[in-house]
Amino acid sequence: MRRYSAKSNTTNQPLPVALLMMTSTEIQAACGVMCINRAAIVDNYRMLARHAAPAQCGAVLKANAYGLGAETIAPALYAANCRIFFVAQLSEGVALRKILPTDAMVVVLNGVMPEAMVFCFAQQITPLLNSIDQVMAWLTLLETRQQRRAVMIQLDSGMSRLGVMSQQLMRLAAIFRERNWPAPDYIISHLANADRPDHALNMVQHARLQQAKAVFPSSRFSLANSCGMFLHLGWREDLCRPGIALFGVTQPWFSRLLKPVFTLTLTILRVQDVPAGTPVGYGSTVTATRPLRIATISAGYADGVPRNMRPPAGVCWRGVRLPVLGRVCMDSFMVDASAVSPTAGDVVEFIGTGQTLEEVAAACDTIPYEIMTRLGARFQRIMQPAGV
Repeated sequence: MRRYSAKSNTTNQPLPVALLMMTSTEIQAACGVMCINRAAIVDNYRMLARHAAPAQCGAVLKANAYGLGAETIAPALYAANCRIFFVAQLSEGVALRKILPTDAMVVVLNGVMPEAMVFCFAQQITPLLNSIDQVMAWLTLLETRQQRRAVMIQLDSGMSRLGVMSQQLMRLAAIFRERNWPAPDYIISHLANADRPDHALNMVQHARLQQAKAVFPSSRFSLANSCGMFLHLGWREDLCRPGIALFGVTQPWFSRLLKPVFTLTLTILRVQDVPAGTPVGYGSTVTATRPLRIATISAGYADGVPRNMRPPAGVCWRGVRLPVLGRVCMDSFMVDASAVSPTAGDVVEFIGTGQTLEEVAAACDTIPYEIMTRLGARFQRIMQPAGV
């Protein structure tokens, strides 16, 4: 069976060895191929950990490690000395707990309803307690079981999403005194505008965390997410929680520090020359004003390519950007290939060096987080070794 080869590479960019080892049939059967570089993820984590020091550096692997595969990324980060892992849902925590050693802490950011805390306790998962009721239920369970487990509380310092309010801190302190409990192990909050360093709410949220410090001086504290780590030094507190930065998605003030960690290649399904006046795609939102060469690409909104993607985004063929034409379909989309001469079966780059994740997101009026976490199950995911 014919193997894909460097000669078949129409992206004009170096491709991972694993992709070169696939057959043409395997590539086309998958609708697209994601090559994920675990070594780059580990390098990013180590850089972030050095930057956070002396604070501890965890890893946020919610949404299946932002769509890239937590089951293989988490062990690689553990081997790089990460010992605290954050997910959003309890089900994610259960899956992660099965593959990590017992000395790794798995924390559920969305908290756990009181009726599910016995299960959470049995799974050795730590809930981030998001209300007074959750705090009371967790402390009662620990007292009943006569076991010491971490107590982590989220403070809503200004995002209005989850956590106890600043005005509830004194009540919380009274609960700990009345029950003769030591202070919470961690009090955690989350910045709503860390990607906007000059936003006034950043200072408000930081000040509210300092109020919590005054109430619980012996607790440890966490405020910084990926962007927050690169704000003022003091905001790193005791624990940083990078998520998207692990995967090379950056902001301008720290873009040079991190490595992109994945590429996504797609396949051309058909190439067709059409005359002026030809409508393109659903709703006929585009009509050719001149003769066009249209290439149909092998993924659509069912695979996480946003329906509203617009030029200049598209795909790259031999280093040339072929912009999208019309609306993205469920399983495919069309691009303008008039300037080049591709053929059906050619591999093209959707996310990589020729067209970055950030560029795709901008062309879809969204953020890289959403593009990453929506990338679908029909893509073949090739995980390269971590090298740790």
